[in-house]
Amino acid sequence: MTIYISPNPGKTSANEIALRAAQILMNHGAAVLMCEQPRTSCSTAGVVYLPLEECLEQADVILTIGGDGTILHEANLSLRYAKPILGINLGRCGFLATCEVSEMEAKLSAVARGEFSVDNRMLLYVRVLGHDGWEGHALNDVVVTKGRLQQAIDFSIYCDDILVEHYRGDGVIVATPTGSTAYSGSRRPDSGFSDQGRCGDPHLSPQSGQSGHGICAGAQAEYLCGTGGR
Repeated sequence: MTIYISPNPGKTSANEIALRAAQILMNHGAAVLMCEQPRTSCSTAGVVYLPLEECLEQADVILTIGGDGTILHEANLSLRYAKPILGINLGRCGFLATCEVSEMEAKLSAVARGEFSVDNRMLLYVRVLGHDGWEGHALNDVVVTKGRLQQAIDFSIYCDDILVEHYRGDGVIVATPTGSTAYSGSRRPDSGFSDQGRCGDPHLSPQSGQSGHGICAGAQAEYLCGTGGR
């Protein structure tokens, strides 16, 4: 099993945790790769340092050290390689990063043995038309916003070329099941968020049997791996 470790350079303890993770993996027979860039501050014997593209190509599993944002960043970089990602959580939430530092020994040894399951996640494919066109993918959500405009703007939302609704507001969020968790939680009566002063329900619920219809491009998927326990 070959593991590529990607620590978040913005987390003060990420390099230290990355080296601990590398040692655990190597002790259980895994080969460990890291990108050449952080080598000066995150170097240890036994780890192979390669350019990013070679790390992504050769790895069986990607291990991120940071938080959910680190996973989202790495998912975007590694999309075309379709490699499973496991996150060690150094952030506050850890919704996607399901391995805590205290669980590293048990979970990383399981990864080194290939004992993990893969959770396929829907991706959004996004294309912006016009002179400044752009296209890409999103694991969490896509936000269409008014930007610096001072007034609200009008939105027309279509599904398979069929008009769903017209809206006027500051923006529209299109979320995958992964990204919609916080938005869904914010509308629940028991979530701790007050409904007082709310003007209407801002959520668009998909019709039965049409979840993701017209949004997810074919079989596009991102892979998150888990080792049980959470």
